[in-house]
Amino acid sequence: MGAALSSMLATPTSLLTVAVLAAVAWVVVKILSQSKVPRIFVDTSYITEKQRESKTNRYIYFPRGEGSAGDRVQCYDPATLHYLGFSPALKPSDVKEHVARARQAQQQWAHSSFEQRRQFLRVLLRYVVENQDLICRVSARESGKVLVDAGFGEILTTCEKIAWLLSEGERWLKPEYRSVGRTMLHKTARVEFEPAGVIGAIVPWNYPFHNVLNPVLSAVFSGNAAVIKVSEHASWGAHYYLDIIRTALKAVGAPPELVHVVTGFGSTGSALVQSGVDRLIFVGSTAVGRKVLEASAVNLTPTVLELGGKDAFIVCDDADLTQVVPIALRAVFQCSGQNCIGAERFFVHAGIYEQFVGEVVSVARQMRLGYPLADELVEEGRDEMSGGEEVPLLQQQQQQKQQQQQQQQELQEGTGEGGANKGGKDRARIEGKGEGGGSDSGGGRAAEGEKRGGVGGDSGSTSAEGVADMGAICMPHHVQRLQRLVDDAVAQGAKVLVGGRIPLGSCEDLSCSPREGVSGGGAFGEAVSEARGEDPGSTGASAVAAGGEGPVAAAAAAALGLPLASSSSCRPSLGGQFYPPTILVNVRPAMRILHEEVFGPIMCIVKVESDDEAIAAANDCPFGLGCSVFSGDRRRATAIGSAVKCGMVALNDFGSTYMCQSLPFGGVKESGFGRFAGVEGLRGCCNEKAVVEDRFFSLIKTNIPPPLQYPLAPNAVPFQQALVRMFFAHTLLAQLSGLFHLLLELLRSPRRPPSQTFVAAGTAGSAAPQKTNERPHIE
Repeated sequence: MGAALSSMLATPTSLLTVAVLAAVAWVVVKILSQSKVPRIFVDTSYITEKQRESKTNRYIYFPRGEGSAGDRVQCYDPATLHYLGFSPALKPSDVKEHVARARQAQQQWAHSSFEQRRQFLRVLLRYVVENQDLICRVSARESGKVLVDAGFGEILTTCEKIAWLLSEGERWLKPEYRSVGRTMLHKTARVEFEPAGVIGAIVPWNYPFHNVLNPVLSAVFSGNAAVIKVSEHASWGAHYYLDIIRTALKAVGAPPELVHVVTGFGSTGSALVQSGVDRLIFVGSTAVGRKVLEASAVNLTPTVLELGGKDAFIVCDDADLTQVVPIALRAVFQCSGQNCIGAERFFVHAGIYEQFVGEVVSVARQMRLGYPLADELVEEGRDEMSGGEEVPLLQQQQQQKQQQQQQQQELQEGTGEGGANKGGKDRARIEGKGEGGGSDSGGGRAAEGEKRGGVGGDSGSTSAEGVADMGAICMPHHVQRLQRLVDDAVAQGAKVLVGGRIPLGSCEDLSCSPREGVSGGGAFGEAVSEARGEDPGSTGASAVAAGGEGPVAAAAAAALGLPLASSSSCRPSLGGQFYPPTILVNVRPAMRILHEEVFGPIMCIVKVESDDEAIAAANDCPFGLGCSVFSGDRRRATAIGSAVKCGMVALNDFGSTYMCQSLPFGGVKESGFGRFAGVEGLRGCCNEKAVVEDRFFSLIKTNIPPPLQYPLAPNAVPFQQALVRMFFAHTLLAQLSGLFHLLLELLRSPRRPPSQTFVAAGTAGSAAPQKTNERPHIE
């Protein structure tokens, strides 16, 4: 048989055949050995129906039923300003109750097997993959990002983390054996990783789904419970995400109370910090991070801070621009720049500066700014223009645009219909008294694709006949902050090559966030109320203020003096929170925009003459989260990356450090400390326990040498010094000398009878201790 086997393996073809058969056999064994993964079903009616249940006060995790009007976080779509519903603003007592229930569930889960934990991940992974479109649409609706960005940031990263935990999670949580050193050769040493208890996390709004799942995955797989406080700027989808997690827990026999999601404003987050959680993870701004750290110090809660970033993007003169340019554009414009690892400072070598600028400008001018879900934009209320029937929002917008263009044409022809008359027509249309209540042309355009079209100049297009490349800005006041940063840079000599101004019709003046309680909505809410003929202080008016619905929002914008679309601009009114892709050059170090976190779609390009200048400029920043370096020379790229003071470096790439889920995630300087991803993040959810035991448990045990037993022998010090020389002297001869003196001192030690016992000391004149079988009496 041996000869036959040798002849069969003699040729390369035979070897290849055997290898293929072995691979096929391995695949078959893996398939047969895989456990069955159940499919879970989650109720999604309250987020998929046109008349969403969330709009009728659906509290899915408010412990005592519905709260008062002041206990609400209003949720709306930042791209359309449509009202989505509201979530409860929990009080400190409510948060403590959630933590207590999570702690009770964790006591059971702490004893779960790794196989049960893996099965939970498998169930979750199957649901995410099979329902990724819905998850992305929910994320896009509440955060304003386009579906592609949601797919990468929400789905791909989450699936990668689950896959890593399935593959390596148990390995990094099993007891880890360590070396014992020279003096403990008769021992074994290990580190055990025990669940910490309840992991609290305060997460931001930019990736709502992944930001909830990320801490939950690490916490649950390591045997903990999790209580997640989501941002008030992205609370609507948290209802759905919690349902997914709890349904998956139930499917594997785990307590669903293991995971809780709490909603509210800053006071709710503060309550979680002070609730007695065993670990705390905060992802957010540096300013708030300082407050979180101060509050967590009261209970000495171990805290991980992942704070602001202002990543550098260094392009050397030997870089391949065909690779660099597409990556650079995604690094700054992905998720409308609302990305913690997004690149904000571009340092480009002088030799390729002009070419780099020309290529990024050429592409940026073609980018389309618009609605992530243009195919789903449907007015949720009853439209007065159509006699009470539900009308597609885009049809209303097309009607509005058509009438605006007609008015503009009349003005140009000198018909005498001025601005005041125009305002009257706007209001008449809203009240159902104006023209075009059921325009066929508007409906025809909506039916053709229900998409906004437009042509952009230097600012890029403000939407497209196809999909949008970039969506909205999530936070209501952030649009104006971006504009102020650009204006400040321009005032100091910077030049805008693309963008740099708020799109026509974008919601520019929200003097009060419509999420801060039900009553009120700032100037925007009051203008909407006036346009509808409602009391600005009424609950209905505030709901509209949160929604900014269709022509009503347009009239409110007009009342506030916001610019609207015109035939001369050829841009439709976006009506949401938008800022265009922007490129700045001639940016100097003294400008605020190079030192403050922008968190928006603004590319600041700086020309540098050398690698040293690029490194110095990159380090001239209070933040130190990540950095990207592009060069055709490996040594050059590595040297630059090593010199930049930051927590993560990607060579010839962007964001790859986060996709590699085995790596820690975090920064230095004002970007925070601690790590919440990778091996370090997983083990950070545990208490590390050091354990030492005898290597040969019943044969060799620790005994105190006679010179060191109490009362100490006269030669205790020489014995101890000889022991040190024996183990650590720098030459072998010196070590042997130490061994000799150690044995010598051991022989000199007086022998102690094993039966000698301790007798409590008497008076100063008492006799010598006597042997006794009685135990000493100690008071």
